[in-house]
Amino acid sequence: MSVDQNHDPSTSRSDHRRRLYQFLATLFFALFIVGANIPILDYTKHESLAYLKEPSQENLKVLQAKQSEGRRTRWMFASPLAILGIIFTIPLLTKYRRKA
Repeated sequence: MSVDQNHDPSTSRSDHRRRLYQFLATLFFALFIVGANIPILDYTKHESLAYLKEPSQENLKVLQAKQSEGRRTRWMFASPLAILGIIFTIPLLTKYRRKA
């Protein structure tokens, strides 16, 4: 049984860690994009139906306020995913700069 003399376990471990960080950063950025763009189902349903039944200026303002609140809510839930993506990207960038 021959042992590879060039095999360094620390290099292998850091390579696995780098790939894990790349995967997690990509995953969290993808989840951030999806979470920030997919609307919350039925969030403005009541206001939309009220506006369709009676299209008044007051109902329109209520509907627009609810849509704006839905946008803020999506960003509130999606922001931590972007932060996690950045956190997992930082070690990759610092490792790259050390090698260069």
